[in-house]
Amino acid sequence: MPLNLTRLRPYSIIIFFITVLTPSLNFLNSAEDKASADWWSLQKIKRPEIPEVKNKKWVRNPIDHFILSKLEEKGINPSPEADPRSITRRLHFDLTGLPPGPDSNSNINKLLESPHYGERWARHWLDVARYGESNGFEYDQLRPNAWTYRDWVIESLNKDMPYDNNKKSEIRELKKEQVLQKTLKNDDAVQDIESEIKEVEKEIEELNQQKPIDWDKTYKEFKALMKEEQKQ
Repeated sequence: MPLNLTRLRPYSIIIFFITVLTPSLNFLNSAEDKASADWWSLQKIKRPEIPEVKNKKWVRNPIDHFILSKLEEKGINPSPEADPRSITRRLHFDLTGLPPGPDSNSNINKLLESPHYGERWARHWLDVARYGESNGFEYDQLRPNAWTYRDWVIESLNKDMPYDNNKKSEIRELKKEQVLQKTLKNDDAVQDIESEIKEVEKEIEELNQQKPIDWDKTYKEFKALMKEEQKQ
């Protein structure tokens, strides 16, 4: 049924147009604020000078200088130091996602060695990878063997695997998963699982032989490209 504006009250018409036009205006504003080469997050990281503070006894490390400097600027006193039980509770929830037991302490190494550490922090990686054990929406079919990738991410975190090794191993695991899925579907294209996996290992070896990225050079090339785009 078409909308009849003549039957609406004056204030209803105003609300209607505000509702329709506001998103468009916000879109225009966001387009004007498009990041350029001088955007703060695109600048090369520089070591700032440590600010001076009045309450030097409160400071324990250089980061405290920055925190206390802003607090003193606003006339705010730091919060009192947390008691041991509160620190233990925070560490357990932060590192493992589980509450501490009656006899638990704040042994960070023990918490990092816990299998629950990988379970707690793997969820962030899996969220970025858009992991799911089913397709979701109205056709919510299960994804067979998706759990193997989930368990691998948890294991990688618990083994403290370096990021570059993590990415190479991730490619390996995903390729093997593709081979397994084809095999389960009786795909004629997959005659020999071992030969497929060897191809994956060859790709990983080529990745290992690549030279590390020169980030300084990449950053300079990026800034030069941004400046060229601004001139156009």
